[in-house]
Amino acid sequence: ADGHAPAPYPPSGSVRLSVSVPGGKGPGDTLTFTNPANPAQKLRVAIPPGFDGSRISVNVPAPGGAAAGAGALAPAKARKMTFSNETREALDTFSRTYDDWVDAEARHQDLVAEGGVGFKVKVKKMDKFDELVASEFPKDLATPVDASFLRLLVRRTRQNRQKRKNRDEPEVLGDRGLRSPHRPVGRGEEKVS
Repeated sequence: ADGHAPAPYPPSGSVRLSVSVPGGKGPGDTLTFTNPANPAQKLRVAIPPGFDGSRISVNVPAPGGAAAGAGALAPAKARKMTFSNETREALDTFSRTYDDWVDAEARHQDLVAEGGVGFKVKVKKMDKFDELVASEFPKDLATPVDASFLRLLVRRTRQNRQKRKNRDEPEVLGDRGLRSPHRPVGRGEEKVS
């Protein structure tokens, strides 16, 4: 490689670190140093052939990598973003209200524009969180909030609410004993009214 060419970019999951070479050490010798991401971990590197300076660049595991240990920061994908119940309910309310507005706007567009521009209801409903993320959430969060995460959060909130509702409703007495009013009627069963 040319001496003026930039050093290769470190592989993903690692960072480049400059290490001081103590006097008396040369090419082929081994250096032991502390990993700055995990002070309990010692790393070892061989001084490359042709070395003639006082520092070498080495790639070390990034904070949160597999070798970083328990004391390091977790990678962004492993961090869990949590919202309070009130925030989740507010997002669900926003979602339902926005969907109602989109439906009303679609009806209005159909009445006003006779054969005009088509209002894409499903697209507009999917875009609601894109607009919300762009306008309301800070851009510099440690774990960024994205629209797909908000859709998932609202879907889980609705599912959990429905599960609680189904669990808390009283069972009704039918001709075949107690059963939930939400369980579908099987063959040979008549619907209880």
